[in-house]
Amino acid sequence: MVVLRVILISATIFLFLFLLQNPDYLISKVVLGMLIPYLIYNLTRFVEKTNRDLDRFLQSIQNDDFTQTFPDRHLGNSFDNLRKSFNKVYRQFLDLRSEKETQFRYLQTVIKHVRVGLIAFKKDGDVELLNTAAKQVLGITRLKNIKALEKFSKPLVNTLLKLKPGSSTSLKIESSNKPLYLSINATQFIMQGELYTLVSLQDIQVEIEKEHLAKELEIAWNIQKSLLPHEDPEIPGFDIAGMCQPAEEVGGDYYDFIPLGKNKLAMVIADVSGKGTPASFYMTLTKGFIQSHMREDLSPKEVLINVNKQMYKTIDRKSFVTMFIAVLDWNSKKVACVRAGHNPAVHYEHRKGVGSPVKPEGIALGIRKEKFFSAAVREFELQLEENDWLILYTDGFIEAMNPGSEEFGEERLFQSVIDNHRENVKSMVETIFKEVTEFAGSCKQYDDMTIIALKCSGGDRKS
Repeated sequence: MVVLRVILISATIFLFLFLLQNPDYLISKVVLGMLIPYLIYNLTRFVEKTNRDLDRFLQSIQNDDFTQTFPDRHLGNSFDNLRKSFNKVYRQFLDLRSEKETQFRYLQTVIKHVRVGLIAFKKDGDVELLNTAAKQVLGITRLKNIKALEKFSKPLVNTLLKLKPGSSTSLKIESSNKPLYLSINATQFIMQGELYTLVSLQDIQVEIEKEHLAKELEIAWNIQKSLLPHEDPEIPGFDIAGMCQPAEEVGGDYYDFIPLGKNKLAMVIADVSGKGTPASFYMTLTKGFIQSHMREDLSPKEVLINVNKQMYKTIDRKSFVTMFIAVLDWNSKKVACVRAGHNPAVHYEHRKGVGSPVKPEGIALGIRKEKFFSAAVREFELQLEENDWLILYTDGFIEAMNPGSEEFGEERLFQSVIDNHRENVKSMVETIFKEVTEFAGSCKQYDDMTIIALKCSGGDRKS
């Protein structure tokens, strides 16, 4: 196209010079004289088309305007290729801008919904970012400058403006409702030549309360442990061991060993309905009632009746306590048993090689008055022989569930006693706990687990 235009201009000039030598053709001379500048102008404009398109292209990028296009004007292959390249770059810029806008909207959504409060502000305090969590923590709807928070807390403003990058601190803010405990972390970044400080704010009131509660529960559990036996009793001809493992920080299970006279020992195991702190409170009451009423001159049934009288007056009607009392006379090897709605004990008879439940009649403590309770309770006497076992336990063992929602059950517990009857009492207790734990697998312990194991060892005691 350029060559054709040059040839046309050259031919026009040659013709014009030729006509100048001839006195005729005045009109043609005038027309050619006017045509020559136009052709030269057209050629110049055509040649500068590339520069104009390139300038327009660069201006579009500079102004972030990608609405322009470069249509096909059939000006030749070089111009067509340039036009296609311009349009291709435009499309790539549009795609990149669309992707950046999508990412920006995604980032805005994330920042808006993140639970940690975020504030980004410039060196002069002007706020560029304030997410929803920060608004909730500070109790505001908008914030233009950090200094505007002085109405909320001047120490907070001073802390935010003086906090160094990478540092963190905590701040207690007094308010009309309740104190606010903030954990504050800071970092800095540069964006478009401007220095920004990014601060994260987190209300740690809940964490502080949890920490205080954990300490209180630890104290409560230490107190509760002090109410349980510190060591297992030693009596001639028998091995005894007890263990308690609460499902939560504190529990409602209780067991005790109470010496009675010269040759008797009362073994008590109890389970308060419910779990946690309320159950542990009633567990403490239960120990106090048992300790005050357990005497050598009273039968186990009379002890239960007296304890129920106290329980019925004290505990809430929605609560109750189950209990099993076994009073061992180690001279005669007889055990007097009473049960207040508790799980049956396991009696393993070595001579027969079988395990059977010991479940004298009785109802839970604290739900019925003395007359009805007394009529419902029956006392049962058990004769032990050498290598016989008596196991008292709470329902945390048999109600333990595996991931398939299957309970451990009494049958497995009885079988465990039979399978491990040659063990000493400590090994028996540890083995039962281990089997229940392995059965439950990944399932969390649902209820407190407490056990007392008694073995008639005869003349030779095994430790």
